[in-house]
Amino acid sequence: MVPATHYGMSVEFPLEMFVTVTFEEERGKTKQTLRHVGIPPGADTDGARHGWNWSFDKLAGVLKR
Repeated sequence: MVPATHYGMSVEFPLEMFVTVTFEEERGKTKQTLRHVGIPPGADTDGARHGWNWSFDKLAGVLKR
């Protein structure tokens, strides 16, 4: 395990968190929901949101091919 400080995040960032991603059909399309529990509020939350959005944008690009 690598501490979050290695990546420039705060020391308050926990070593372990719980992430749930669900996919469900909604009106002929796929609805994706992400739940990320354990991130301390503040800049780390904003950074995680940016990282998840980037990751899912990449996934969407791959799925379009």
